[in-house]
Amino acid sequence: MGTRCVKFGVIPLTGHWKFNMAPHGKELSEDMKKSMVALHKDSLGYKKIAKTLKLSCNMVAKTIQQFNRAGSTQNRPHHD
Repeated sequence: MGTRCVKFGVIPLTGHWKFNMAPHGKELSEDMKKSMVALHKDSLGYKKIAKTLKLSCNMVAKTIQQFNRAGSTQNRPHHD
Protein backbone atom coordinates (compact mmCIF):
# COMPACT_ATOMS: atom_id res chain seq x y z
CA MET A 1 0.00 0.00 0.00
CA GLY A 2 2.86 2.44 0.69
CA THR A 3 3.46 5.34 3.01
CA ARG A 4 2.05 8.76 3.59
CA CYS A 5 4.45 11.64 4.13
CA VAL A 6 3.63 13.82 7.10
CA LYS A 7 5.16 17.20 7.93
CA PHE A 8 8.20 15.70 9.68
CA GLY A 9 7.87 11.95 9.44
CA VAL A 10 6.68 8.83 7.71
CA ILE A 11 3.69 6.80 8.77
CA PRO A 12 3.85 3.15 7.71
CA LEU A 13 0.49 2.22 6.24
CA THR A 14 1.27 -1.48 5.84
CA GLY A 15 2.98 -1.98 9.17
CA HIS A 16 6.30 -2.79 7.47
CA TRP A 17 9.15 -0.35 6.93
CA LYS A 18 10.40 -0.37 3.35
CA PHE A 19 13.31 2.03 3.68
CA ASN A 20 17.08 1.80 3.98
CA MET A 21 17.13 3.48 7.35
CA ALA A 22 20.48 4.89 8.43
CA PRO A 23 21.42 3.63 11.88
CA HIS A 24 21.28 6.24 14.63
CA GLY A 25 24.55 8.11 14.87
CA LYS A 26 25.50 7.40 11.25
CA GLU A 27 25.31 10.18 8.73
CA LEU A 28 24.50 9.97 5.05
CA SER A 29 27.31 10.32 2.53
CA GLU A 30 27.81 13.72 0.94
CA ASP A 31 27.00 12.17 -2.46
CA MET A 32 23.60 11.00 -1.16
CA LYS A 33 22.86 14.42 0.32
CA LYS A 34 23.87 16.15 -2.92
CA SER A 35 21.61 13.75 -4.86
CA MET A 36 18.69 14.73 -2.63
CA VAL A 37 19.30 18.44 -3.18
CA ALA A 38 19.72 17.97 -6.95
CA LEU A 39 16.44 16.05 -7.20
CA HIS A 40 14.69 18.72 -5.13
CA LYS A 41 16.04 21.44 -7.43
CA ASP A 42 14.56 19.42 -10.31
CA SER A 43 11.15 20.00 -8.66
CA LEU A 44 10.71 16.56 -7.09
CA GLY A 45 8.91 16.51 -3.76
CA TYR A 46 10.20 14.92 -0.54
CA LYS A 47 8.02 11.85 -1.03
CA LYS A 48 9.26 11.11 -4.56
CA ILE A 49 12.88 11.73 -3.58
CA ALA A 50 12.50 9.39 -0.60
CA LYS A 51 11.00 6.68 -2.78
CA THR A 52 13.66 7.10 -5.49
CA LEU A 53 16.59 6.92 -3.05
CA LYS A 54 14.90 4.38 -0.73
CA LEU A 55 15.18 6.64 2.31
CA SER A 56 12.65 7.95 4.79
CA CYS A 57 10.73 11.07 3.91
CA ASN A 58 11.85 12.57 7.22
CA MET A 59 15.54 12.10 6.33
CA VAL A 60 15.01 13.79 2.96
CA ALA A 61 13.04 16.67 4.50
CA LYS A 62 15.63 17.35 7.20
CA THR A 63 18.53 17.22 4.74
CA ILE A 64 16.88 19.64 2.30
CA GLN A 65 15.79 21.98 5.10
CA GLN A 66 19.37 21.99 6.40
CA PHE A 67 20.58 22.86 2.90
CA ASN A 68 18.04 25.69 2.62
CA ARG A 69 19.09 27.11 6.02
CA ALA A 70 22.86 26.75 5.75
CA GLY A 71 23.43 26.60 1.99
CA SER A 72 25.40 23.39 2.47
CA THR A 73 24.75 19.73 3.15
CA GLN A 74 27.74 19.36 5.47
CA ASN A 75 27.05 18.69 9.12
CA ARG A 76 28.08 21.28 11.67
CA PRO A 77 31.26 20.34 13.55
CA HIS A 78 30.79 18.66 16.92
CA HIS A 79 32.39 20.26 19.97
CA ASP A 80 33.95 17.67 22.25
